[in-house]
Amino acid sequence: MDAGRLALLLLLLSACRGPSPSPPTLDWLLGDWQGVRRDASDGTEAPMTVHVESLSEGRGQVERIQVSGAGTPYVGFAVRVPSDTSGRWLMLYTNMKRETFARLEGRIETDRVTWDSVTPGRTRESRLVMERLDDSRCKRTQRFSEDGGSTWKVMFTDELERKK
Repeated sequence: MDAGRLALLLLLLSACRGPSPSPPTLDWLLGDWQGVRRDASDGTEAPMTVHVESLSEGRGQVERIQVSGAGTPYVGFAVRVPSDTSGRWLMLYTNMKRETFARLEGRIETDRVTWDSVTPGRTRESRLVMERLDDSRCKRTQRFSEDGGSTWKVMFTDELERKK
């Protein structure tokens, strides 16, 4: 991601959030992860890496994800900050395939965070669930709904281990 796009992402995110005293933490996501992404439609797997670090002010995170496979690697980038709503977080996400930012709101439940898309003008619902399995493993499941959330289909599952 170029510096201009990163600056715009950080500016948009800072404009969307408000102060949040003692937000729930997502510190368990910090660090370097490696694993596989499994496509739900055909079961194929691709190696992937995830890097998560704290924002310099300490109240948020930056994430870079790369999924390798045939052809050009998929690269995504997210910034997450506590929301002004108690117990919630806000995430802006973009990747090499999209020219806009997806906006998601996260609900934290101890070792699990559920991110629902709140992007204006979206044509389907999306939900990403990140689960801490233990100190060195986590799972991410991306689902989508084309009927307003009545039924959900898995798009992919990421199985990750913390790099040593």
